[in-house]
Amino acid sequence: MNASGDPFYVVRAEVQHSMSKIQDAYADWIKLAHADGTTAVASDLELKTSALLGTLRSVEWDLQDLDETVRVVESNPARFNVSALEAQERREFVSEMQSQAAKIKKHVGSTEVKNKIDRARRNAKLQQSASHQAPAARSGSSGSVKTGAGFTGPSVLSAAPSSSKNDDFVRNEALQQDLIMQEQDVELGELGKSVKRIGNMGKEMHLELSRQGEILDDIDTEMDSTLSRFRAVQQKLNKMIEETSKGQMCTIILLTVALVVLTMLVILT
Repeated sequence: MNASGDPFYVVRAEVQHSMSKIQDAYADWIKLAHADGTTAVASDLELKTSALLGTLRSVEWDLQDLDETVRVVESNPARFNVSALEAQERREFVSEMQSQAAKIKKHVGSTEVKNKIDRARRNAKLQQSASHQAPAARSGSSGSVKTGAGFTGPSVLSAAPSSSKNDDFVRNEALQQDLIMQEQDVELGELGKSVKRIGNMGKEMHLELSRQGEILDDIDTEMDSTLSRFRAVQQKLNKMIEETSKGQMCTIILLTVALVVLTMLVILT
């Protein structure tokens, strides 16, 4: 079977495309994993970790389907018109992709990464709690300030500039997270389409192999029927030969007897 008509090569191309995207996302993930453990970085790392693990699961399912297909072909390569060398190349491809996916999954889902994300979450909660408590403490301590004659002057709100900066920081972080989520949605959408195409190719490959199996089963049945008819004809021919041999022997014996009788008659007369 040539490459253009073999569904395996189509599915292999889809898997390679998905693994290429995973490698790119993994490279970005590594940069985040080695960055300072700020709340924003940890949040982005958590999102990318979840997206990577989800994509890896989809690719692993596709590789399992390919692995099953390769095992079927390896069990009877002649039936599917696949050489031993080509079957070995398919096995090596599936094994290599499975190895790459397992390596990335092990690193992304490691305990070290989970601990880093958990620490960032705790720090974020502490910062949020402190930001809520700080205004109340400042308002209680900054009160009104008395002046010389006992008059009470206006309250001094020294924390106003700091609060404004915190609000700007929160807004910027929220905007950044929205942009990250949008990018993740786009990437997941593309990966989802790729996974769907791979699934459809896998189904087509399964149907094609099933049709080929049915054709080969029909050929086997016809061969068995033809062999049975051939044996029946052979038996008839053998029987005919045996009957013909018996008739020839009888003719020879009769001719011999007749020759003897004629010879005796000639001698006696």
